Amino acid sequence: MRRDQLEHAIRTACQITGLTEVIIVGSQAILGTFTEDELPIYVTRSLEIDILPIADDSGEITRLADVIEGVAGEFSPSAQLHGFSIDGWMYRPQPEPPD
Repeated sequence: MRRDQLEHAIRTACQITGLTEVIIVGSQAILGTFTEDELPIYVTRSLEIDILPIADDSGEITRLADVIEGVAGEFSPSAQLHGFSIDGWMYRPQPEPPD
């Protein structure tokens, strides 16, 4: 993935969800700091980007992540057109360990 693809994925996810901001998680987040020219080639081989929508509750996060996945996920027309997929990512807090 290249930085321009990352930027396109962010714009697409925001347009799909109606949000103005999302969080990039996973290996492609590094493209927010470095361009693909500054990184080893193996770092940028992924053709998917994980995006966490920002919402007030986990139910809405899950819903928005599903919408992203449905519109731009793997095997979608968007992924076929642009050469990468956008995976909606859901934050699932882990339960507290027992005492």
